[in-house]
Amino acid sequence: MDIEKAERHVRITIAASRIARLQSTIENWAMNLVMAIIMAEMLLITTDVVMRYVFNNPIIWAFPVVEIFMVCMVFLAIGYVQSIKGHLKVELLTKRLPEKASVALEVLGYLVGLFIFSIIAWQSSLLAWKAWLIGEYPLGIVRIPLWPGRALLTFGVGLLCLRLLLQVISDSAFLLGKRVNSSARGTE
Repeated sequence: MDIEKAERHVRITIAASRIARLQSTIENWAMNLVMAIIMAEMLLITTDVVMRYVFNNPIIWAFPVVEIFMVCMVFLAIGYVQSIKGHLKVELLTKRLPEKASVALEVLGYLVGLFIFSIIAWQSSLLAWKAWLIGEYPLGIVRIPLWPGRALLTFGVGLLCLRLLLQVISDSAFLLGKRVNSSARGTE
């Protein structure tokens, strides 16, 4: 019976490791996309400024595209930033707590974040789907569909939710005394 339990634990550990690696790969891909979007946005804004002030002929579609780029940059990067624990947090009290108490508070924060961002992912997916179904466009001269930006927002928030779930699992295992790879917990 103990051998079966150990084998099951090994299979679960291997599966969790594969999921974590896949999650990291997707987050890195999303960050590469964000870097490309930043470069495209800089080029677009620079070109628009030159066209506007030198040639008095601005790019009319620049502003709505930049708006979409901004949403994509923030929400595609949010999961990666969480994976490296790069979000701001106040450690005034938690630094003075024992490690397990500090980790328990982090798990609580992850659960609250998971709850909130799951609702955001769900609602943004509904908005993206509706925008795609009805062919929704913003008001203005240029007709750029809204669904791609909303879909990328949903994708980015979904990545954050998966990252938070992985961190809840790994930190909970640490709290329960299970052996956890320190890199999975975000500690070096």
